[in-house]
Amino acid sequence: MRRYRRTLYARMGEFATLITGPSGTGKELVARAIADSRYVAFDDQRLTFANDGAVSFFPINISALSPTLVESELFGIVASVHGRRGGSQGWLETCPESGSVFLDELGDLDPAIQVKLLRVIETRTFHPVGDTVGRQFAAN
Repeated sequence: MRRYRRTLYARMGEFATLITGPSGTGKELVARAIADSRYVAFDDQRLTFANDGAVSFFPINISALSPTLVESELFGIVASVHGRRGGSQGWLETCPESGSVFLDELGDLDPAIQVKLLRVIETRTFHPVGDTVGRQFAAN
C-alpha cells in the first residue's frame, strides 16, 4: 500500500483538470483550492515542507492578452526572433515544478494556439517562438 501511495503522489502532477462554467462562477477559486490541496513532501532533515511556502499558483487570464502576444507570453521567445537581443521566458517556463497553472478563458484563444496548449497538456513539452528544440513543462 505504501508503494502505491508513493507512486500515486509522485504522479499527481501529471493530471490535468478541466473546470467549466460561465464567467464569474468561481472557476479560479476552485483551481486555487485544487492547487493548494496537492501533496507537498516534508523534508525530515530541515523539518520544513519541500516548497517552503513558495508561490505555487499562477492564474493566467488569456483574454487579457493581445492575440498576437499570447504565444510568446505563454511559451517564450528566443533571442533570434524579430532581431531581439535577449530572449524572454514564457509563463510555462517560469512556473516552478511544484506550481500549478490556471489558464482562464481558453475558449477565446485562436484554435492554432489551443492545439499547441493541448500538446503541452498531453506531452508536457513546448516550443518557444522561433525555437525548434522542445522544452519540458514540469509544473502541475
